[in-house]
Parts: sequence; C-alpha cells; structure tokens
Amino acid sequence: ESLSLDLGLYDPDFYDVIYAQGVFIAVGVSIGPVPTIFSSIDGESCRVSLYGQYGLSGSFESIAYGNNSFVAVGTNGNIYVSNDGGQLWKNVSLPMNSNPYYDNSLHSVTYGNGIFVAVGDNAYIWYSNDGTTWKLASGIQQSTMTLSSVTYGNGVFVAVVSDTGVDLVDKPIW
Repeated sequence: ESLSLDLGLYDPDFYDVIYAQGVFIAVGVSIGPVPTIFSSIDGESCRVSLYGQYGLSGSFESIAYGNNSFVAVGTNGNIYVSNDGGQLWKNVSLPMNSNPYYDNSLHSVTYGNGIFVAVGDNAYIWYSNDGTTWKLASGIQQSTMTLSSVTYGNGVFVAVVSDTGVDLVDKPIW
C-alpha cells in the first residue's frame, strides 16, 4: 500500500533510516505502540512494509544493511530481516527473557567485516553472520548499563553507553 507524506493514519515516530539497494527504509513506532517499518523508492511516497505483524509491541530503534540483507532491531528483542529490498520481513527475534527486569531490548545495529552487531540493555552485545541466527558475545561483563549505539570503522566495532542514571566516573566505550 502506498501513502503520500500524510502518515496521519499511522502517526509514526521514526528512529532510524537507511538507504541501500535503491530504497529508503525507515523504522520506528506507530500508534499502539506498534513497531513499524516503512519503505520508499523516491523519499516522497512510502509503503508500509511491516505493521503490527504477529502481535508485536514496542518499537524498532535501528536498521542496518549488509550482505544483501536489511536488519531492523528494537524493544523486546525484536529483530526482523528482509532479503528482498525491504518488501517482506522475517521474524528472527531474540527469545523473551523469563525475568521481566532483565530485558533484551536492542537499541542499535550495524554491519561491518561480514558481521551484524546489535547492542542494547544490560550491556548485551549480539552478533550474526547472516542477520538471522544471533549469538550473545562472550567475555563481556554484563551489567545494568545500556549500550545505546554501535558502529563499525577501521576494522573495529565500537559501542557506547547511554546515561543510566548511575553516576559513573567514566562512561565506558566498548
């Protein structure tokens, strides 16, 4: 379904956008809150690519492109992958945690050196070669810190910590 720039029906808040394979993909949240993915070829009219599928709640917070795949991540461990230019999306979300105080929310995803890396709550760092099968990175001290962003450059992945409300002498960069 195509829409003009009047997105009043969905009332979206967008958190990230990327351009690859000749298409803009924007991720965020619509009324509900429902995680939503929009796509646009020209940047003016857009198509709803994913909305409220499978009873999703929360939001998508970040999107990355690599290895011919788009990967969108968000709250509640939501991870969706598209291998067809953002038309169809496959749910590959992380398993829900049995402890409601120990969330799997993901805040950022990037691609580099053949690997997707996603970061989020409790200093979790997840990685995947294909965007579909995800593993928790080992050897990292998990904590109450929230990793808010990750990027790749010059052969290195770098993640940063957001304000946790705790007075830290140094805010670590991983």
